[in-house]
Amino acid sequence: LKENFAKVFIVGLQSLKKLAMQEMLRTSIGRLRLIGMAEGISLLVLLGIAMPLKYIAGKPEAVTVIGWIHGLLFVLFMIAVIIVYDQRNWPFKKLVYAFLAAFLPFGTFIFDKQLKKEELAIAVPDINMQN
Repeated sequence: LKENFAKVFIVGLQSLKKLAMQEMLRTSIGRLRLIGMAEGISLLVLLGIAMPLKYIAGKPEAVTVIGWIHGLLFVLFMIAVIIVYDQRNWPFKKLVYAFLAAFLPFGTFIFDKQLKKEELAIAVPDINMQN
């Protein structure tokens, strides 16, 4: 019984995760949030794992691979920020915060909190109009 419950629970979580991912990709803010999370994780991996491997263990390969991935995600984040800035008519100050967030460890995660609130504010009118 416990095994069956665990399997059902895991399948349910996987379905919820898939649904949440699909919902996130539906909006430009959701896509920005997703890219921002990936960019933030890649920066932490670069600084916390790849750089120490290069300078402490003498293995520069990790910086080459993770650095390339992080660079790509950084550029994608900047493009996504500009798209959302234009679509949502953000104030210039918010654009500056977004750019700064990409340079700071944990910055994109902190910025994501603001984006989540904005995304929810957009979704609430949609729900009210459907009822």
